[in-house]
Amino acid sequence: MVLFLRLWAEGWKSQVRLWNQAVDRLGPEAGGSWFDAFDALVETITRFGHRALVLGALASAGLEADEGVIAALVTSAAEGAGDEAILTAARLVPASKAVELAEVARTVGEGLRHLAPGAEALVLGHAPPAIRH
Repeated sequence: MVLFLRLWAEGWKSQVRLWNQAVDRLGPEAGGSWFDAFDALVETITRFGHRALVLGALASAGLEADEGVIAALVTSAAEGAGDEAILTAARLVPASKAVELAEVARTVGEGLRHLAPGAEALVLGHAPPAIRH
């Protein structure tokens, strides 16, 4: 998830690579839907966020706080912990947008489950860096 966020932040060429990977791995319909949900997740956070989104560099081994919160949001939403996901979403956006963000995060998380474990390496064109916890 973190590498997908960082890839997204690299610009439109990287976003096209991410879309291609989603379509290749999930199929045209499901991949396109997943990409739309991922786009909505990032756009909602950047548009309505309490502050500017802070993401690490693509090859960075560290984990920015925002990346950790978004990963926790997507995980809790995909696991069906709706209340936890909404509370986590409220750390990123106003409460009026938290439910919407949690719902989008659920879709993103469910799609991530179907992406093969090596998808990030294929998107990046090399093995992903280790993320320190």
